[in-house]
Amino acid sequence: FSGQQLELLISTDYSGTGDPNAATWAPLKANFPVVGTNTWTLSDDINLNDYKTFSKIFIAFKYGSSAATGAARWTIDSITVTNRS
Repeated sequence: FSGQQLELLISTDYSGTGDPNAATWAPLKANFPVVGTNTWTLSDDINLNDYKTFSKIFIAFKYGSSAATGAARWTIDSITVTNRS
């Protein structure tokens, strides 16, 4: 499948309901497989330390497609968030 790369985003001002486009989202660096491959890829040790002081955060996986860019297939499995010092 062709298409756009998967994105990992974080927000500190999303309400948890409603239009996510009304919130501010910052990209997080993640190790995703190259578009057009069928390779399982571990994306671990994503540093969320800058967000520990917030009372709540929202993490999003953003997938985009269009008639011009085509579509990709993504499978996300076994998500774990661990508090480390």
